[in-house]
Amino acid sequence: MDSQNFTIRTLAKKAKNRMKEGYWTEVKSVRGNGEAKEVIRKKDQEFFVSLISMEKEEEYYAKVCEILDNDCDLFNPLSKLIDKDYLLNLNDAGDKQRYIFGLAELFILLKRRYMRERNIQ
Repeated sequence: MDSQNFTIRTLAKKAKNRMKEGYWTEVKSVRGNGEAKEVIRKKDQEFFVSLISMEKEEEYYAKVCEILDNDCDLFNPLSKLIDKDYLLNLNDAGDKQRYIFGLAELFILLKRRYMRERNIQ
């Protein structure tokens, strides 16, 4: 019990020192900067794309081509791309959200590739 109090006390002192030194003000200024947001978004995009192997990306590309070739007004194209079993196995809501947003980003990238290859503007 004493060691736990000591740990909490030291953590509280460290947090207080960070507040005194203006740590959070600096973090807010960095996060508020438009460049920082763009860098974070790009890193997230690179992280998600790196998780998908080239084979998997080609499978997704084939699905995107199928979706776009059908010429029907598809209300939710992501529903065709989502791996429902994988999504149900994710426990954290944040992980599910990251997965869906990552798929949306991937769909946009693959749609651009589709348009470029088909010379559609």
